[in-house]
Amino acid sequence: MRKKTMIIGGAAAAAVLLLGGTGVAYAATDGFEFDGSDDRAGGPGAVKTVDPSEVLTGADLDRASEVALAEIDGGSVVTAERDDDGFELELRADDGRYWEVDLDAAFAVVKVELDDDVVTPAPAPTPASTTAP
Repeated sequence: MRKKTMIIGGAAAAAVLLLGGTGVAYAATDGFEFDGSDDRAGGPGAVKTVDPSEVLTGADLDRASEVALAEIDGGSVVTAERDDDGFELELRADDGRYWEVDLDAAFAVVKVELDDDVVTPAPAPTPASTTAP
């Protein structure tokens, strides 16, 4: 009976250590971040978790979206969040490419770059023109 109790106790202690280690690893990595494996067009992939206090809303979202979309000549906002120095927006242009636009706290553009971590659809082939002789 004593041997059985020791085995059960050891298994319980191992489970506590395993679950505790998982919790520490999760906390140390700030949760699960986007890893670029998602094509953001509805395909499967990792999900980016965002701290609710960093999500851009209201007048700030409207102003940041207006400035960022003007930089890439139209499209749509995929994500918008606050960062230490201002705002970071991820946009999908009308041509299907994804862009990352950083703004400072006064909504001035700091950086605009093509987001090459995101898979964009290939352009449709153009049909060959034929002319009658």
